Amino acid sequence: MNYPGTNIEITPPKLLVMLPIILLAAACNPTRYVPEGEVLLSKNVLVIGKSDKALPQDISKPAMKLYIKQLPNKRIFGSRFHLGLYNLSDIEKERWPHGWLRKIGEEPVIFDSLAATRSKDQLESYLGSKGYFNAVVDETAEIDKKEAEVFYRITPGTPYTIKDIKYEIEDSLLYSLVMIDTMNCTIERGMVYDVDLLQKERLRLERFIRDIGFYAFSTEDIFYRVDSSLTGRQVNVHYVVAQKTALDSLGKLVYTTHRMYRVRDIYVYPEFDPKEAMRGGEEYTNSFDTVYFKGVYFITPPGRQLVKTDVIKQS
Repeated sequence: MNYPGTNIEITPPKLLVMLPIILLAAACNPTRYVPEGEVLLSKNVLVIGKSDKALPQDISKPAMKLYIKQLPNKRIFGSRFHLGLYNLSDIEKERWPHGWLRKIGEEPVIFDSLAATRSKDQLESYLGSKGYFNAVVDETAEIDKKEAEVFYRITPGTPYTIKDIKYEIEDSLLYSLVMIDTMNCTIERGMVYDVDLLQKERLRLERFIRDIGFYAFSTEDIFYRVDSSLTGRQVNVHYVVAQKTALDSLGKLVYTTHRMYRVRDIYVYPEFDPKEAMRGGEEYTNSFDTVYFKGVYFITPPGRQLVKTDVIKQS
């Protein structure tokens, strides 16, 4: 048996030995080592209010809990076992078993109101990235017997949808190619605005443009401008592919068209030995002979006659 969150394997005989420790840890006062004037973070609770539309899977409670900055002590079968082990020790003593109990245990998580406020802001920002621009998150801490339960009450509202997609591409060659590829675009009019989907579309377009010869193109050349000033909870997405930036001889920033790369030469090393290359360096590579055959350079060790270049060429 493996306990969640631990690397401890418990066999039945060991379980019988540890059972008294487990029961004692579970029964131990959880706030024993909580400083005076502080409270223990007992639980985070997400309360989602009603929305005009059902929430999509990616903003379910498990997804939103990732944005809560402060987590309470771990629980095993509902019991704060690790906290209990820590509390079984005497923190003023280092000898066994006190130091050992603290090492495998977990010190109390002290409630931090600033972390709760940051969590509120993070949740609102996350909901905004999913199209819920008017989402409201209220956080309150309910304290009882030196323990705090933090409630995040979420009113998501109605998500914004994409009304129109407008392409802004100053590079004329790229413009024609991207327009041909719009049939493969993964963002569509009418869909709920979602930053993650926009990012995936950036990566998709980058792969497409690089695959057709624009070797130096990157996602940094793609960005979006979003106009959320429309009525009816809609946004316009401006899909921007920028020109290439570079520095001229005077160090001044200039804008140029993206360069399409073409294959110039092909070199084949049919008997290349990476170990010898590491040992010999340039002396090893400079010792090779070069044979040109039907547009391909064959680089071979000296004194060897390469056979079946036509087979390799076809491959």
